[in-house]
Amino acid sequence: QALSEAMPDLSVSADIVVAEGDWVAGLVTVSGSFTNDLNMVGLGTVPPTGQSAVWQLGIIHRYNANGKVVEEFVEMDPAQVMTSLGLLSSMESAE
Repeated sequence: QALSEAMPDLSVSADIVVAEGDWVAGLVTVSGSFTNDLNMVGLGTVPPTGQSAVWQLGIIHRYNANGKVVEEFVEMDPAQVMTSLGLLSSMESAE
């Protein structure tokens, strides 16, 4: 919710989805521009930077017989998101 409010142009696409038995794995691309405040619950508010971000997540779910997720694994590199939020310096600015 907070991310979609901070990035009104948020776009999420499932680039690859593979399923076998009760397991589903996917590669998801998320992109958008931070044009609104990001409310980080318990950590305060991050002001908008106007920067664009594109990042990928690897997601694996295991479902039970009722179709509910009983296991979830998510892997991503948060550096692009943190850079676009102004919380991490980019490699270009470090040179």
